[in-house]
Amino acid sequence: MRKSLLLSLLIVLLCALTASAKKASTIKCELILNDGKKVEGWLVKDKSETYGPYMVKNVTDFVVATSPQSKEGTSYNADDVKEIKLTNEVSGESLEYKSLYAVKSFTMPKSMTPSPKRYFWLVVYKGKKVTGYISTASNRVVTGVMSSYTERSLPFSYSVDGDDIAVTYHVPMDGTVIGKQADLKRMFERFPQMCEYIDSKDFSLKAFKKNPLILLEKLDEIVTSGK
Repeated sequence: MRKSLLLSLLIVLLCALTASAKKASTIKCELILNDGKKVEGWLVKDKSETYGPYMVKNVTDFVVATSPQSKEGTSYNADDVKEIKLTNEVSGESLEYKSLYAVKSFTMPKSMTPSPKRYFWLVVYKGKKVTGYISTASNRVVTGVMSSYTERSLPFSYSVDGDDIAVTYHVPMDGTVIGKQADLKRMFERFPQMCEYIDSKDFSLKAFKKNPLILLEKLDEIVTSGK
């Protein structure tokens, strides 16, 4: 399946899960807490917050009930949970979230300075040692003295095994973005071979924009090789 199609289906599934949870009771939750304890229940609702200059939005809390019929439950914050899996009991489809910090605002990704709190990051790619995530974002774009519009996008982030921070490396924007390759190199500065690859003829910015996950496939190849 083409990954662009996979991403589209993932977003549709996410919306379907959320809508179903609002009606009901069909979304099973499996949580692993920081102390290793496992909790199972049913999704009641979630809470999201935005963070950083690109206003990346992620879930911070899931409210989980002990029965499908209950409209009240226990709130689990990202700071207290390692990961959570949501499964639609009707369709069998599922989504997985990992709890990680974001990169602290106005710091370089290379420093790996954590944000004040953790967020739940929706997993969209799993390599051998690299995990990719997708979020949502909306920014107000001013086009004139009295005019503006809201630009919505799907930011992409990653973490490497052992990281407790997700690095947001791509926030799609309309139009031509000057200096995109230099920006990407900053996002992967911890990995010199990635910077070399982004500078090389093997890297296609056009192909990357169509499928931002190709950089994570390359990163996984580099990290796994141990070079």
